[in-house]
Amino acid sequence: MKRLTPPTVLLERSFLEALADPTHPHSERAAGAYRSLVERSRRNERRLRARADHLSDVAPTREVRRTLFAPVESIPVAGQHHRAAARLELPIEVDHDVALTLVLLRGEHIAEVATFEPALTEFDLQTLP
Repeated sequence: MKRLTPPTVLLERSFLEALADPTHPHSERAAGAYRSLVERSRRNERRLRARADHLSDVAPTREVRRTLFAPVESIPVAGQHHRAAARLELPIEVDHDVALTLVLLRGEHIAEVATFEPALTEFDLQTLP
């Protein structure tokens, strides 16, 4: 029996930036990985999500969000998440944005991340591409 809600992949800021900017050094890798993720999403094998603030920063217009990022669900970021990120004790030092991503990953029970952020490879996460 198939799961009703498939496992989620978080598309992190660095991945979204590479995807949205064709001149980005990781653009081709991001595009290939994204095509695969979108296909898996269509087959209900993966759910694609991203932080709302990351989507707004990378795709400031509705047109880009409706086209390129149409299959990506937004995760709202609230003050409580920022406070939890500020209190987070980690084995390595990370900036607030990475800590905030880690808080949301834990809160949303997400273990798979599409990212080019080196700090995220230091945690017990499955990283793509």
